[in-house]
Amino acid sequence: MYAAVDDVGERRRLERALHDGVQQDLIAVSVRLQLARRAVESDAAEAQALLGQIREEVHAALDGVRKIANDLYPSLLDARGPAETLRGAVGAARVEADALERHPPEVEAAAYFCCEAVLEPEAVIRLWSEPGRLRLEVELPRRVDAARLAAARRYVEAAGGAFTSTSGRVSASIPG
Repeated sequence: MYAAVDDVGERRRLERALHDGVQQDLIAVSVRLQLARRAVESDAAEAQALLGQIREEVHAALDGVRKIANDLYPSLLDARGPAETLRGAVGAARVEADALERHPPEVEAAAYFCCEAVLEPEAVIRLWSEPGRLRLEVELPRRVDAARLAAARRYVEAAGGAFTSTSGRVSASIPG
């Protein structure tokens, strides 16, 4: 239940990220390795230059894999919880989490992905704990499209929570 890979659009986005990004980077590495193999025998300087390019392309491919993995489930979520993970993900958005305790991983994941689905840079995210549940509220500077609201709702409801949205505000209560 961590990422919305049940969503066809999300699956296509991940497929494109793998195909157009990581796969292309690795194909380029393969071609350069063949060129470097030939150059080793005839031109050591060219071989060194190619190996430098290969190194950069491998790093780009690794960055692409890390980005996709983070989209599926950010590792920081388990280590630091949803508030810190959202702070790292949203840039200019404000995250308030004064009374937030740790909750089971599936509850924190539902809260994180719900907020992430509707994020806007100027949003204000509030997370807090109540006995037996995690609560969240996202104040939005503008209207969020229906597909993003539906994704946010799916995350919360998949964890057994209640979700509401009004003009400019998303709220959820997730048991756990």
